[in-house]
Amino acid sequence: MLLQFLLWRVGYAAAGMVLGALWHQLPGRRGPTRAFCVAVAYASSAGLFALGKLALGEEQTGLAFAVTAMLLVLTLTGILMDLETFRDEHRYWRGRIARLYSNYQMRFFSVQVAWLLAQAAAIATIWQFLAETGGSPPQNSGVSRTP
Repeated sequence: MLLQFLLWRVGYAAAGMVLGALWHQLPGRRGPTRAFCVAVAYASSAGLFALGKLALGEEQTGLAFAVTAMLLVLTLTGILMDLETFRDEHRYWRGRIARLYSNYQMRFFSVQVAWLLAQAAAIATIWQFLAETGGSPPQNSGVSRTP
């Protein structure tokens, strides 16, 4: 369990490092849009991994959860990077939310909040599904059963 925890932390740190290193090269004007590009790259490699596991007949219990969690972490990292960009102008706004509100403008701020809520709902749904079912359905062993 400790090894899995450390591997998740290393994965998140590596994705954050990639996001920071490519920050000025990624498309989009706001942090969550830029983070989405890195998350798509992560999801595409996870998709190839899932196809490999499917070909080998292995279970894929937490893959959707891992991809969704990575998207949420990168989105929050992008928002924090936007806050850091305007850190020196803190005297013009009362707080961090006001700074984001000004940076994203009214219509984009509500979209970002909705985007974060949708990601949180997706993670909660996947977590609930995994908790209720105990993981993915059992693999078909190739033996047909007739009643």
